[in-house]
Amino acid sequence: MKMLNTLIIVFLFSYFNLLCGTYSGGDGSIGNPYKIADINDLEELMDTHSDWNSSFILIANINCNGHSWANDNPRPIGNGDGTSSTTPFLGDFNGQNFTISNILYNLSSTENVGFFGYLGTISNAATISNLNLSNVNVDAYKNAGVMCGVVQHAKIKDCSATGDVDSYEENSGGFCGIMHDGLIKNCSATGNAVCIEHSSGGFCGLLADGTIENCSASGNATVNDIYCAGGFCGHIYDGTIAYCIASGNAYTRGDYAGGFCGYNKYGTITDCIAMGNAEAGIIYAGGFCGMNVSGTITNCTASGDAESAFACGGFCGASKGILFACSSSGNSNAKNFLVGGFIGAITNGIIDCCFSVGNAYAVNQYSGGFCGGSYNSTVSNCYSKGMADANTNIGGFCGIGENSIFEYCYSIGEPTGTANVGGFLGTITTGSTFTCCYWGCVSATLDDIGSSGDDPDITELTPIQMSNPMSFPCFDLDNIWVMGFNVSNSDYSYPMLREFNATLIPTLTEWAVIIFIGLLAGVGGWFVWRRM
Repeated sequence: MKMLNTLIIVFLFSYFNLLCGTYSGGDGSIGNPYKIADINDLEELMDTHSDWNSSFILIANINCNGHSWANDNPRPIGNGDGTSSTTPFLGDFNGQNFTISNILYNLSSTENVGFFGYLGTISNAATISNLNLSNVNVDAYKNAGVMCGVVQHAKIKDCSATGDVDSYEENSGGFCGIMHDGLIKNCSATGNAVCIEHSSGGFCGLLADGTIENCSASGNATVNDIYCAGGFCGHIYDGTIAYCIASGNAYTRGDYAGGFCGYNKYGTITDCIAMGNAEAGIIYAGGFCGMNVSGTITNCTASGDAESAFACGGFCGASKGILFACSSSGNSNAKNFLVGGFIGAITNGIIDCCFSVGNAYAVNQYSGGFCGGSYNSTVSNCYSKGMADANTNIGGFCGIGENSIFEYCYSIGEPTGTANVGGFLGTITTGSTFTCCYWGCVSATLDDIGSSGDDPDITELTPIQMSNPMSFPCFDLDNIWVMGFNVSNSDYSYPMLREFNATLIPTLTEWAVIIFIGLLAGVGGWFVWRRM
């Protein structure tokens, strides 16, 4: 009887370990996490759903090359579709800076695919940290990323993902397919993301909410059919992205392509950089953002070129939101109309303290050194240096102005075309106003506005006058603007925006104040020394 009891105990203990996981040590608690040491431990984690609310640590590099997976495929850790059948990963996984490499997820009929398939619930967050994935490639139906398919609620820090992602339908990202809530910080993605229908990004396919900080993406993003391709994020619907960089190109056969994001609605993007090119087959392409709707983009830069049939810009294809302290240097090419060195079209929006360097080309009409068209919007404290070219309605600063406010702006690029070519504006409709606007290019035969002649609030300046601060009496040269010759290491003498120039050369007045304060300090020090 004692022997029978012993056998029962041993059997139950073995069954419990089989059910709950054995791994290479640990009990799954926070203080004593399960240890993942080899590919057998990894596959056990993939298959043991009951452990997906436990803690894990990786204690060695794992190379999965040549491994024969059960059912011929690795399984995402955490799965489901967000319904009652979902079994998300709710635990903690610390990679301890080790690397898991060479995994292929060939699951073209499965959604929510990545190393982690589904992370967290609305009320419970998962935690992933210090994990590196190398040559992990994903082929899925939708919601696919190298690190995770869906982030419902999670905190992910200090991780890297290298590999390509192909989603048959939607939401494909080099790091994650879709993010609903949580935080991703100090992470990187290296690899291309492709989907057929919509939302492909070098880092994230769709950001529905949550925060992404200090992350990078270096792969290309492609949408082979409809819309939303971005070098960093394909589609943003709410959420915050800060201090991130994207260097890959973005392409969509349809609409919305951006070097950083294809489409941003309600989202906040700050201090980010886009370096790749953007191309949309139909409409809305920008070096940084294809379309910005009720979103805010601040302190961001774009250096790539942009191309589309309609609404194309060096920074943004079109915006119905706020753009502040942003810049672009790439060229823009619209195969039909509406193109600007900075933005193709702004509607019911605000642009403040921004500038562009690149050229703008349109086959048909509405081309401007800064914007192709401004509609019911305000453009303040902005300038453009690039040229603008189209058939008709071309302006050194803007192609067309409709019920818009232009204030404290200037352009120096030359506009060229066959009709309605203006030094500052190509054509204007009723309701547009100008305050302290200037233009200066080599073609002195141009009128301020191509369609209607000169305007008393727009002034043409020669290159010498452009270098004279007295030529800009209503520019705020103390707080917003600074003359280029007062900026360290600058060969540009015209007005520049202080938002972009932290190192300034003191003016003569400022030198006098500095010297005076120095003399006072010296004299004061001498008197103190004499009294000692």
